[in-house]
Amino acid sequence: MVSNQEGTELTAYFAGRCEPCTAGVCSYGALIRSGATGPIIWANAEIVGQGARCNVDEARYCGAVRCLEKLRALHEQKPEHRYSLATDSRKVVLQLSGELRNESESVLLDRAADLATGLYRVLTLRYVPSLANMTAHALAEQVLRRHGIPFSDAHGPRERAVR
Repeated sequence: MVSNQEGTELTAYFAGRCEPCTAGVCSYGALIRSGATGPIIWANAEIVGQGARCNVDEARYCGAVRCLEKLRALHEQKPEHRYSLATDSRKVVLQLSGELRNESESVLLDRAADLATGLYRVLTLRYVPSLANMTAHALAEQVLRRHGIPFSDAHGPRERAVR
């Protein structure tokens, strides 16, 4: 169950991960907080896929779609609330806002952009520093570790960020 005080802004964070290399196994981590740093009211992480067509951008787009689907459902329940969608990928923020073209022709990016457009009156897209997005990164990493996916040395452990 998702609960939220009247008028409180909800902030959705998402991140993608691909290990042990660019065309490896991809996952996303996504969560929604009450406010920017409040309690987590919803979280999800899943493996997106693997191989040549799977990359960290596709994982991020999938995380954005999951967040936006959840925000849309919350908006239908509480249309007076405001929402933010935040990630540490400037590229994805620019793509979702329409300022950067979808050159990869990603179906997931198109879906995320459509969902964001449907919430345009109540949604703010935000770039945040990686430190502010650590919990989403940790969720994406944890789902890969649970499935025994090997990791490259390019990233440090992030398990401590999940609370």
